[in-house]
Amino acid sequence: MSNTVLLPKLGLTMEHGVIMGWSKKEGDAVIKGDVLFQVESDKAVVDVESDYEGILLKRYYKEGDDVPCGTIVAAIGEKGEAPPEDSSPVAEAPLPDAVPQAGKKAKTEAATRITGKVIASPRARRFAAKEGVDLGLVGRGSGDNGRIKEKDVQAFIDGARDTERRKISPVAKNILEAEKISSAGIKGTGPEGRIMKRDVLASLEKMGDGNLRDESAEVNVIPISPMRETIAKRLSTSKGTIPHYYITIAVDMSNFIEARKTWNEGNPEKKVSMNSMLMKVVALALKKHPMVNASWSNEGLKLFPRANIALAVSTEKGLVTPVVRNCDQKTVLEIEETLADLIGRARTNQLKLEEFSGSTCTISNLGMYDVEEFSAIINPPEASILAIASIVNTPVAQGQVVVVRPIMKITMSADHRVVDGATSAEFLRDVKKMLEYPFFALF
Repeated sequence: MSNTVLLPKLGLTMEHGVIMGWSKKEGDAVIKGDVLFQVESDKAVVDVESDYEGILLKRYYKEGDDVPCGTIVAAIGEKGEAPPEDSSPVAEAPLPDAVPQAGKKAKTEAATRITGKVIASPRARRFAAKEGVDLGLVGRGSGDNGRIKEKDVQAFIDGARDTERRKISPVAKNILEAEKISSAGIKGTGPEGRIMKRDVLASLEKMGDGNLRDESAEVNVIPISPMRETIAKRLSTSKGTIPHYYITIAVDMSNFIEARKTWNEGNPEKKVSMNSMLMKVVALALKKHPMVNASWSNEGLKLFPRANIALAVSTEKGLVTPVVRNCDQKTVLEIEETLADLIGRARTNQLKLEEFSGSTCTISNLGMYDVEEFSAIINPPEASILAIASIVNTPVAQGQVVVVRPIMKITMSADHRVVDGATSAEFLRDVKKMLEYPFFALF
């Protein structure tokens, strides 16, 4: 009997992945540990290795296909053996209706495989049967792996009733609402007289709007990648559930700039970047203020013993945050070496999953883009993120004299559940002191 290879779930937030390429062809011999294919998760491209030996009997998906986790993507067996015809997702194990947790009952919804590739909860199945709805017409649900929930069935029913009542397509309706005109008098050319977009456009032209163009044809729609989808979900969750507040400081970077310049000129083969120096300063401040180096959880506030700092890095596919671990224990040169390697591999999509996780604070630096000030969204489950702006020559008062100094603004976004305002202010005060007088970082 052949063995099936499933698309693995590579993280808690991963629901599907894109097949980026196959390393084996149908008919190729396979041994344990051979790389079968590459899959793009919501964070990285990962090699998927075989757990079986035999012949690759069938590949169910081609390069570029977006596949739900748990779906059969390949079959391995003996030569001449017939592979399974169905590549449907494997049914999830039923979950109990209630699970005791901290004295309370946390209800969970058990997923059940219906038919074909449709996955729905028991409540959704009962509700669909009652209303006479074919679950195959509902489409992808809002649950894990596209699981259809009761609310998805209700939304389908509401949409069907709404469409039947108006007999007008959603796109046509949107155009009418935008132009603030009624559908009365517009003859539909769609099925059963339904008003379509073309009917509305033709009606508007007759009304004298000769300049109206079908601009939708000019819109370039870019498919949402798994990485972009995860970024959207995580940041939406962060902004919606974490009570952010913001504190901004202005730092005179004169001594910092001079210290870096002096080091780099004297050590041309061991130059350090501004980011690596910033990470070291922030790490030392985190160790001094453990409540900032913490996170919120249902069990209590988690205080971390090490300062693991992530740096936001822009790539062609989206924003990634590789982590430099133990920055409080590393020298600036060690941080620089690690950071350069991580950034290089991040931009070629070669980071490992563990290199994205475990950060206790994040730095987002837009200084190279002439940004005078900005605020960033916290990267869960961290309690803070630092937004680094550009260094701007700014007139400042020095005693009774106005002088020009290179000023950089840092804005801290903090989780008010974890970090009080005074604690954040003290933390930033220490960051400012070490940046303005780098020798403080030595003591």
